[in-house]
Amino acid sequence: MARKAPGVGSFRSAHGNAAKGGETVVFEAVPDGLRTVDPGSAEPLDRRSDGKFTAAGAAAAGRRRAALAKVPDVLRGELELVPFEGFGPFDASRRGLLAAKTSEIVDATGAADTGVMATLRGWSWLVAFGEYYATQAATTGDAEAAGRARQFFKDASIELAKSWEFARVSAANRPSPEEMQLAKDRAEYERGLVEHQRRLGSK
Repeated sequence: MARKAPGVGSFRSAHGNAAKGGETVVFEAVPDGLRTVDPGSAEPLDRRSDGKFTAAGAAAAGRRRAALAKVPDVLRGELELVPFEGFGPFDASRRGLLAAKTSEIVDATGAADTGVMATLRGWSWLVAFGEYYATQAATTGDAEAAGRARQFFKDASIELAKSWEFARVSAANRPSPEEMQLAKDRAEYERGLVEHQRRLGSK
């Protein structure tokens, strides 16, 4: 059974004002529920009745960790900065949020490539700014701060939708574990055949 990853939008050819402005591709949110991710969706992590991984589950978990390890440090790591007074807690929350969402997307799709991570990092900043200004509005009654919070959260929802769509497309285009194993077996067979012919030719 194919797993699903949220598909709340899609990339389309630019049209209207976007095309006039020189854009070639735009992201459009569409209320179409969940989109199936076939054959490259995340491998199931098989477990025994006691909750521990089976051999197949442990191997799948290892491949998932390896996929995360391939994400460039510049996208997975964090900038060394000293937040201005008052923003520190929001930055700490942002880092935790980014780590949690990255794991969530990897669990659903099997990997988080550079496109996903770059978009996710932007999303986490927008959420942090939105929460900061929402808190300002809640404690001071500042309508301008409330408006800024609303815009940040709106922009964040679009970036998160983009992240899921990037991950969905990446998963759909990635070979399934069965296809990867078949390719590996075929390559080993061909190497063996070449070696056998070389030995026959040397006699």
